[in-house]
Amino acid sequence: MNGVSLRLFPAVVPGGEGKVIYPADVDVDKEGRIWVAAAGAVRVVQYSKDGLPVATFDVPSVAQWYPRISVDARDNSIIVVASNEILMFTPNGSLDGSFGKQEGVQLQYATTDKDGNILVTDTSVSRVHVYDHVGQYSFSFDTVSVGKGKPRGICTDLLGHIFVADSANGRVDMFTSRGEFVRTVVNFTNPWAVAVGPGGQLVVTDAASVATIFPREMVFPDE
Repeated sequence: MNGVSLRLFPAVVPGGEGKVIYPADVDVDKEGRIWVAAAGAVRVVQYSKDGLPVATFDVPSVAQWYPRISVDARDNSIIVVASNEILMFTPNGSLDGSFGKQEGVQLQYATTDKDGNILVTDTSVSRVHVYDHVGQYSFSFDTVSVGKGKPRGICTDLLGHIFVADSANGRVDMFTSRGEFVRTVVNFTNPWAVAVGPGGQLVVTDAASVATIFPREMVFPDE
């Protein structure tokens, strides 16, 4: 959490004799295994905690520049946002369903909350769509009250707060679990992806691949 490098490993396919993939997004499951969504011929690759390639499976989708991935911490279901739909896989790579497909949407990042609900940002309408753990639509909420935003990264904490990075307006906002706006947590130039650390820290990356860590007291100043 201080930004010290722990390890570096090549993004290769298991059994592929060193075939390199282009990692577009990453998440970690409850056992500490690393799951990477690869761009191009969209696929998911699983790595061990030490970065050794373990397994891989293809993602059936139309052309998608940067697929996004999220792992449900409850059962290790793999959620992949590819093109204009959301696909769910079991840990062994079996397709477990697809949902959320609409013409004209621009789905970005996905995350899950403590109850297994799936949340996905949509830049076409500055909105977050919420589905239950099997992909049934629950509700949507706007990420801006006036004007146009570009919601990209999204994450949740154990208290149910939802954090959304709005790259167009240069900020990270906090919402309740029902999508009600709470406050702007930080103003930040071109925020891209967000995560909450184990101590309530907020980690934000920008378009230049720089990660900034904000302490808990900035995220929850009223505590």
